[in-house]
Amino acid sequence: MKDKLLKAQNDSVLFEVIQDLFYDEQNAEGQLSAALVELHHQGHINLLDTYLKLPQKEKEQNYYPIIQTFQDAIPHLKVEVLELVECINHLMKETVQDGTAHSLLLPLKKFCSIEITRAQALFDFVLENPHFESDMLSIALEAGATRNESLFFNHAICLLQHDQEEVCQRAIQAIGNINYKDKNLIELAVDAVDTLLEKHHSDFILASSLRTLVRLSAQTDKLEHALINFIDGHINHHGEQYIYEASVTLFIEHKQITPSIESRLLDICSYANPQSTQTINNIDHALRRILKQDNLQICVNFIEKFFEHNDFKLSVKAFSSFVRELHNHKDTYLATLITRWMLAKKLALGQFCFDLIQSVHGDCSLTYDIKLVPTNVGACSFLAKKACGWFFVHPKTVMSLIESLISVANETELAEIQRIVFNPLLISYPGSVKDYLSNLQIKSSPYSLPLFYQSSLIIVRLLMQLCK
Repeated sequence: MKDKLLKAQNDSVLFEVIQDLFYDEQNAEGQLSAALVELHHQGHINLLDTYLKLPQKEKEQNYYPIIQTFQDAIPHLKVEVLELVECINHLMKETVQDGTAHSLLLPLKKFCSIEITRAQALFDFVLENPHFESDMLSIALEAGATRNESLFFNHAICLLQHDQEEVCQRAIQAIGNINYKDKNLIELAVDAVDTLLEKHHSDFILASSLRTLVRLSAQTDKLEHALINFIDGHINHHGEQYIYEASVTLFIEHKQITPSIESRLLDICSYANPQSTQTINNIDHALRRILKQDNLQICVNFIEKFFEHNDFKLSVKAFSSFVRELHNHKDTYLATLITRWMLAKKLALGQFCFDLIQSVHGDCSLTYDIKLVPTNVGACSFLAKKACGWFFVHPKTVMSLIESLISVANETELAEIQRIVFNPLLISYPGSVKDYLSNLQIKSSPYSLPLFYQSSLIIVRLLMQLCK
């Protein structure tokens, strides 16, 4: 492998060969990056100079193997911090469109964690050169804290008073990412963030503060009250970045929060911008998790509140993972939600019921949740008409919903249901509806329960009309 790399370097095709070797069997355990590191240390290839010459991404060019190889090499390099930082900064600019090189920040943190002098050098350099990638400031503080916790914690606390808001934000971020051995520092961190918030109320500062307080609370059981006070104190703030951080916590860091915090974060997320795709995706996965925990009502309350806040501009089908989980429990959760929304007198909710079916299975068997059907006269007829109206293009769905109503419908409603099934359903779909009724007749018998007796009565009448 080293011979191939040396030849490629001499032929000025090193990056092309790296791409080929990355997917080769020889690189099963990362031998490619190890070979490059060895060649660099032997003086045969200057890896930093080589990557500084990486051209700007061309259309259809795949940078992933090139960046991934360098990423694996970084922690093992013996180079000057500032030279490495310059190289990484160059790569991040060249791949800014797809963010491929952003993955180099974590290995940079590992590199700086090896020696405290590296972390200090990076810290000093970034403060003096604000045009460099701002995330490197957090990287320096977090890496340095692994070697001298109190020193770099104090660096971060001091930066909370910085004139530039972005510097304050990166300091907050680092404070939340430090894994504290001295737990007393956590309370000092919370006090420092509270002091900062007396002067700064921007969306980015509040978002970073939320993330930091969540992560600090995961390291001690004494911070729930402080986190609740923070959220309640900014209950009217609905900034996009703030909502995004709330969604990240609900999706990725949910194990670190209590039900009380989760409820408040859901309230925050109910104001999410329908156009914020990543935020909506995070909420979607969080709802799926909550539903799997048998908390349908929490999900329904959130979704309906979300719909109202965005004026029903985004359909329930945008929460695709949540919808798929509903279909895994179509006789319980899905039946309850469909019944609730079909009973509601909101046009959009009827459309969303259709979207619930259309986005996953289309024409499928469904039932109403009979426990939710009102006992007043006409409720069953109303639901039968709604089923026919909204799911007309899916006759199997309509028929199964109507069938579930038969056990609670009175004679008057049964007559109305009979008319609906005959016209327009049986007339519009003579084949599929007749087959459905025939199958239903087979499973009914004189010895069955009253539900099937009533079903049979209607079926006989319908089939007689069909024969005419």
